[in-house]
Amino acid sequence: SQQATAAHAAMDGIKSALVKAGLPCPKKHAITASDDFNGRMIRVSASVFPDGRDAGMLEDLCLRSIATDPVNECLDAYFDCVSNRTGRRPALKDVAKARLHAWLATQSNPEWRLGEASLQRPSVWDFDNPEFSSLKSFLQNL
Repeated sequence: SQQATAAHAAMDGIKSALVKAGLPCPKKHAITASDDFNGRMIRVSASVFPDGRDAGMLEDLCLRSIATDPVNECLDAYFDCVSNRTGRRPALKDVAKARLHAWLATQSNPEWRLGEASLQRPSVWDFDNPEFSSLKSFLQNL
């Protein structure tokens, strides 16, 4: 699929940059490679968002975690309304960012950005949601 190709290309780009820099190179997403670098043993890990398979970004991962939130129907209606009235739609590459910002605007503080919303206690994200499992595992293994 085109998404898998994009994720694969992103990982290939990471590997190419690591090889060019003479650094250890993980063979695939979320794997650690270790090697001697100028007399020091170093470890390098790489992760491609949202999951190493699909094209996307951190915003896509967060949106997956709120897929069952009823406000998604409102967001669909909002973006359809804006498009119908103005002809404007976010560029395909920006849809996830636009949806995430619109969703964040529905939270108790509409000025929060993704990272700020993550740091709130309680966080607006349910980090126990299975969508975050791969990322949590990757970070715990660093």
